[in-house]
Amino acid sequence: MKGLSVLSFGFTRGIWEGEKGEDFRRMMGYAEHLDDYVIVTNSYKRHGLAHYQLAPHVEAIPTNAWCALDSILRMFGIGRAVLRERRFTLLQAQDPFYSGLVAVILGKLFKLPVNVCIYGPNVFDKNWIASHWSHRFLGKLGRWVLSHSRSIQVDGKMTERSFLAAGFAPDRVALKPVVPTNFDRFLNIVREPRDPAAPVRLLFVGRFSGQKNLPVLIEAIRLLKARTKQPFELRLVGEGPDKSALQQAIDKAGLTSIVTFPGTATRDEIAGVFAAADIFVLSSDYEGYARVLMEAAAAALPIVTTAVSGSDEAVAEGATGSIVSVGDSPAFSEKLALLVEDHALRTRMGTAARAHIRPQLDPARNTPGQLAIWKKMADVSRHALPKHLLLFNLATDVKHPILGFTTQWIRELAARCETVHVITMLAGVIDVPANVRVYSVGREHGYSELRRTLNFYRHLFHILRTVPIDGCFAHMITIFSILAAPVLRLRSIPIVTWYAHPSLTPTLKLAHLASHRMVTSLPSAYPYRHDKLTVIGQGIDTTLFAPQAASVQDRAILCVGRISPVKDHATLIRAAAKLDCTLTILGTTAGPKDEAFLASLHTLAAELGITNRVTFAPPIPPTELPAHYSRCDIHVNLTPAGFGDKVAWEAMACARPCLVANDEFRETLGDYPDDLLFKHGDADDLAKKLAALLARSAEERTTIGQHLRAQVQRLHSLPTLADRILNEVAASRP
Repeated sequence: MKGLSVLSFGFTRGIWEGEKGEDFRRMMGYAEHLDDYVIVTNSYKRHGLAHYQLAPHVEAIPTNAWCALDSILRMFGIGRAVLRERRFTLLQAQDPFYSGLVAVILGKLFKLPVNVCIYGPNVFDKNWIASHWSHRFLGKLGRWVLSHSRSIQVDGKMTERSFLAAGFAPDRVALKPVVPTNFDRFLNIVREPRDPAAPVRLLFVGRFSGQKNLPVLIEAIRLLKARTKQPFELRLVGEGPDKSALQQAIDKAGLTSIVTFPGTATRDEIAGVFAAADIFVLSSDYEGYARVLMEAAAAALPIVTTAVSGSDEAVAEGATGSIVSVGDSPAFSEKLALLVEDHALRTRMGTAARAHIRPQLDPARNTPGQLAIWKKMADVSRHALPKHLLLFNLATDVKHPILGFTTQWIRELAARCETVHVITMLAGVIDVPANVRVYSVGREHGYSELRRTLNFYRHLFHILRTVPIDGCFAHMITIFSILAAPVLRLRSIPIVTWYAHPSLTPTLKLAHLASHRMVTSLPSAYPYRHDKLTVIGQGIDTTLFAPQAASVQDRAILCVGRISPVKDHATLIRAAAKLDCTLTILGTTAGPKDEAFLASLHTLAAELGITNRVTFAPPIPPTELPAHYSRCDIHVNLTPAGFGDKVAWEAMACARPCLVANDEFRETLGDYPDDLLFKHGDADDLAKKLAALLARSAEERTTIGQHLRAQVQRLHSLPTLADRILNEVAASRP
């Protein structure tokens, strides 16, 4: 039993597309974590939909109505019948009008909390209210529905701000954009060099309707034509009721030779449409969450858009494009002129746009984000999640070659807490959200152990005096758990300590005693008693560690990680000597023992006569690793059982085949354990597995890599880990 059952009302007819459909996959992702999931969907007789049992505990029920009013009544009747027969934890509505009204009434009748989504019109958007006479009535209805809901789920920061400004409490408003799938086709668009003197291609994609306010765009194009000598053209891709009036406006403005109507584009064609453009434009008065802006940024296009929901997320003002006020044609024209007249600026902003949007496009965030909202509003857990988290960290430095990833962990935890206060042994380049404070005890300054201990207590007592800390998480810094335990236990603040290393030290034993719970990535990665242990997996930032459009080097083998005897690089070098391949060992040493080991590896490569094929690359920041993973044919990780070496998961997240010696990776390897597991320390077995992979076609290796990435997203995504950490902290409270 998972303790959570959801009855949902909405418009997701895409469920009936089956397993290939985006809605089906998203709903099934939610369903994996629910005891019961029923989706009542608005539909009409012409759709011909039937009751659909997606899984034993998941079903979709269409209304099959004659008209909209009939559908609302049927939705209410279906929901009431389901609620009389089964018990649910909460109700979900996909909009604040029709499905929201049904959900709120049923919620009152059956005393259930209601979560209402705002993924379309915003009832506080004055532009939407003014756009049609009916919106005044719908706005009042929507505001009544929202005032009687337990939780409001919004799509973008702009919408969130409007709800907070309207007086809704921050703990009732949850920000969670729906991340569509299939964005790889936009991210993989390669921008070919163009003649700077060629006409600059502007692109609009959407419905020709009043909402899009295309007259504003046409006026901006007229002004642009008058102010620039650079040739340009505008392509309006789509259809809609305003096309005839739009054509007349274009003719009247004398823009017939500049503005064209290519028609609509299918799903298979749309990426090609974006690939053929140089600048994307959107002049809407209002939007729900403009997916088209996400697509444009993913396609590496600079963007000029009006200030609509989704623009805050898709555009970094001045860096990836511009956001102008709704209806402001002169400002729109001015921003377009900057891009049209500067080829280098367009290229730079387009590249920055893709880098900016990529972290937001991981569908793996959908399920954890939705579950976090449902669990919070339904109070499924006996304990509330911590709001003010104390975090102990070994090194907080985004550029640290080994521990730089912990900054990503801090960011993910901060997204779920009001404040996070980090006491770190060592600080470097700090890049954290505004609700995070970092305090260093001074190892980077060479302070003595005594001084570092005094600094630790100084920071700890300062934090406890000023912040109502309600949970503590320590990452690979057992000494801090020991030092803090007497103070935190007196205040009933739970300590959860992460440890993932086979070394059993006296300090670990004391930390085990001092902590309320211990957590780790794999069972064998924790060498002490398991009485307090929870295995919660690894946390890989699959938005950072993602496939990149890089040229794969032929027969290139990569091994990333600390250069240390336990990593067994010698076996890899011996295996490489048996093959026609190149080998790159990328990593750093950590002390004289490692330095001696590195020297022995150089000697071994020379003895085997492959010095010209083995490269020892210096360490790099974590943000640069995905490019290296993406360029290799195969990644190899040689650490034995007892090490949950995260670089192996990182390589898999970048969709590269990864050979591993640790059998505990078997679950992540999914369909390919026989191909990707080799015997630890056996150079012959490793060479055999490498040769077999290299003999496969590039397409086959890509298929393996994509399967591994999906496995990492499912089992070891960073959002899932952050949820698990906070749940462990919450469950540890006295």
